[in-house]
Amino acid sequence: MALNSFIPSLWAAATLEAFRPAEVVAPLTNREYEGEAVRGNKVTVNSLTIGDGTPVQDYAAGTLPDPADETGAATLPRTHNIDNVNSSSQDVVIDQEKVIAFQVGDIDRVQAAGSFESVTRDAAKLLSEDAESFIVSTMKTGGTAAGTTAITTGDAAVDKVGELRKLMTKANVPSSGRFLVVNPEFLELLLKADSKLSSVDTSGSPEGLRDAMVGRLSAFNIVESNMLTNSDKPAAIALHTSAVAYVNQIQEVEGFRSHTSFADVVRMLHVYGAKVLRPTAVQVYLSA
Repeated sequence: MALNSFIPSLWAAATLEAFRPAEVVAPLTNREYEGEAVRGNKVTVNSLTIGDGTPVQDYAAGTLPDPADETGAATLPRTHNIDNVNSSSQDVVIDQEKVIAFQVGDIDRVQAAGSFESVTRDAAKLLSEDAESFIVSTMKTGGTAAGTTAITTGDAAVDKVGELRKLMTKANVPSSGRFLVVNPEFLELLLKADSKLSSVDTSGSPEGLRDAMVGRLSAFNIVESNMLTNSDKPAAIALHTSAVAYVNQIQEVEGFRSHTSFADVVRMLHVYGAKVLRPTAVQVYLSA
């Protein structure tokens, strides 16, 4: 048993690589803002918009020159307004830090043999489930309430999906990139009307997301997640991929001798943060 050749970055990289297949909800979020994710850091999300009124306008014709007038007299220029570009920003605070620690008989031997994949895969699964629970909780509190009327039939579930589609469209949410996260109770009702679900192309999706996709309905790709809880009652969250930001990183990995057994210990610190950037693009239905 030794720690002579322990390489923290190797274990961190293996764990991060295993994150993607384990994730279901995280791939639906905006990850482009990932930077140096350290607890207490803030990742700033900048948004640019054109004008405050009606940026698309008529191109005023003015007075065109008379073709018979060689001097071009009485010509007025064509006119339009020039709008400002407005900038706004939001901060995603890295305020979550979780530790996972586990025993390894001999770190050097396991690392040299390259046999730590199963351990890092399990660690990634546990850490990603914890983070996804936080992402879903963030969406529930930061999104827009979309009713609490109880549903008990497959047709009622389909109607609710249609209502969520309408709310997204009325909020001018782009039609592409829409997802619907449902809990097992909501999906159970939807499957009673499964003839209305169409298939979805999952090629290129991470393994976890690919396995969680159950079909397509009302322009939503539908994903099942057990992280969306509602006291065993149906729940669904409609979202656009740009509406929620998520940042994460394995910040530290350490190896040391156990104080209670003849073994080595590996522990990892996972830091992350999430924020709803556009509440109207996250519609939350929680059945009463």
